[in-house]
Amino acid sequence: MMDMIRTFDKHTLVREKKIIRFIADHLSEQNKNEARLLYGDVSFFNVLMDEAEATETGFVLFSDTGEPRGVGGICENKTSWFVLTEHTTTELHVAWLKHGRRWFAEQLAKYGRVYGYCCVDNTLSMKWMKWLGFDFAAPDSEATATINGKKFLYFQKNY
Repeated sequence: MMDMIRTFDKHTLVREKKIIRFIADHLSEQNKNEARLLYGDVSFFNVLMDEAEATETGFVLFSDTGEPRGVGGICENKTSWFVLTEHTTTELHVAWLKHGRRWFAEQLAKYGRVYGYCCVDNTLSMKWMKWLGFDFAAPDSEATATINGKKFLYFQKNY
């Protein structure tokens, strides 16, 4: 069994391009819908590569058989991003949560604060972020953004 999580940075991103292509081709519906709201009719691969290229510290999640299931990271401006594939299972979420919690704790120690926005419809990402200890702004707060008619909730976690 291979590691379920592998990290990358700007220097090692080139080895992840094939993996990012796979993830882009198999994005979950929630992530596809959120990407369409944010970027319109753009290639999911291009969106993910742009995010990955802006990432200072990133990670790729794998199934127990070694198939890519998610990618994300923290950009230089301290924003967080993360997407999953359509084939992700509940069992894998539990294992990833444990890895993710440790990884985010390390990143918070480094950055001091991590933040971002999540579409209110992306309930899976919101549950994961809340479990990691991120605080979300209320849907009616000034921190909430409305993009193409959908609310994107601001989230953050401080060290």
